[in-house]
Amino acid sequence: MTEPLRPEQRLPYRAAIDRPRIAGAAHEAGWEFMGHGWHQVPTHRIDDQKAMIARTVETLSSFTGAPIVGWLGPGLTETLETADLLAAAGIRYIGDWVVDDLPCRLKTTAGEVLTMPYSVELNDIPMMMIQHHQAREFLDRTLAQADRLIAEAKSSGPMGGAKVLSFAIHPFILGVPHRVAVLETLLAELASRPDLVFMQGREIMDWYLASGDPT
Repeated sequence: MTEPLRPEQRLPYRAAIDRPRIAGAAHEAGWEFMGHGWHQVPTHRIDDQKAMIARTVETLSSFTGAPIVGWLGPGLTETLETADLLAAAGIRYIGDWVVDDLPCRLKTTAGEVLTMPYSVELNDIPMMMIQHHQAREFLDRTLAQADRLIAEAKSSGPMGGAKVLSFAIHPFILGVPHRVAVLETLLAELASRPDLVFMQGREIMDWYLASGDPT
């Protein structure tokens, strides 16, 4: 068994409370808010997951004025009961399973949820902090992924149909001055492609459910 965390080990991750100007700007810009835990602590080390999830969802819902339907746990961590607890709290899609380019349906004791595509290959933490690649690698990998998924989406074969391209960035890594130009270049390149559209998690969920599981 792991030992309980001491109070000084519990790092805050309460953006809507501790960083209201930043969170407010994101909300005004139309960004979707997802649950990510009350503290930046692995989910399996939380004594009362149900209470933590409820507190997180209620706080974000109050801040945004809208239901919170997405969740991505700290470090993608869960226990065997996490998905059930998330579904019971109103979460409808979860990004903790690192599925590739389409959501999947997952049954829980509180109804069905979706597993949302999330990447550790196109992710600045493993790529730059662990693998020690230069920032340019992020641009090259993501554009290569976009090229392949667009080609597959246009195919009439078994791999045809719309695809989801996801990548993970963190302001303290790809957002620093000596790397942020790579992100700007990437976003400009993706935005210039007529066969690619930017969507948030809720929009991807609604599209997938309405499409009847596209393949």
